[in-house]
Amino acid sequence: MDLIVIGAGPAGISAAIYAKRGKTNVTVISNGESALQKAKEIDNYYGFENTISGSELYEAGIKQAKHLEIPFIEGDVLNINYADNPDDGFSVKTTAGDFTAKAVIIATGTKRVKSSIKGTTKFEGSGVSYCATCDGFFHKDTDVAVLGNGSFAEAEAKHLSPIASNVYVLTNGDENPSISADEKNIKIVSQKIDDLYGENTLEGVKFADGSTIPLHGFFIALGTAGASDMAKQLGAELNEKGDITIDNDCKTSIDGLYAAGDCIGGILQASVAVGEGARAGMAASKYIRQLNK
Repeated sequence: MDLIVIGAGPAGISAAIYAKRGKTNVTVISNGESALQKAKEIDNYYGFENTISGSELYEAGIKQAKHLEIPFIEGDVLNINYADNPDDGFSVKTTAGDFTAKAVIIATGTKRVKSSIKGTTKFEGSGVSYCATCDGFFHKDTDVAVLGNGSFAEAEAKHLSPIASNVYVLTNGDENPSISADEKNIKIVSQKIDDLYGENTLEGVKFADGSTIPLHGFFIALGTAGASDMAKQLGAELNEKGDITIDNDCKTSIDGLYAAGDCIGGILQASVAVGEGARAGMAASKYIRQLNK
């Protein structure tokens, strides 16, 4: 396909609509979650005389996109990489399968889930990381852990498996994680975590029962992969706040990769996200037309 839009909120749907109207073969990948759905009442959105709920606005956007026959794929995006064949552009790995596209628009909002476990903030950058693709290399032939209990954590663990000696998937008390540990050096540990310990750098994890596991790295993979995680995996630039850096066309520092909505920071409003999505959709369509010449 030509273009994949990740996210079905205001930015993602707007991007898909403008790309479709630009005669671009576009597909939306979404896990059905959007910050917009959590807005109980919206009374400052253009064109609505009466208050509308966030969930109503979210569903209306999806209906509009489907009316234009834009296909949707339901699933969590695990990572974005360059496709094996350079002509294919990017490879998007999801729980619904793997897909390739010449361009990608990230419009998933801000989803990074921080850990409340004691010691995580202290050791950020000194053993604690949020991106296995970015930082896995620094833990070659050592023991590492991945915190999480879903498909995102599983994908991070599998990426670390050929790099590290042992990979411990820590579910922090969840005894029924949706994780498949196929590799021999991946071990699932369901004990409740007490804290992370060490002097200036991470040295290990301590559990509630007093037992410990010495560690060289601790990767947080709670929930689903966030926009910044996806961008960092490809080497895209982020600002000091961790937002994706873009130019006036919503293009990231990587050709063919665009971003719109809350993931780029600024004013976090649905009306702003719609405009940013429009810019991204038009710019991505122009990029694809140039490739297809």
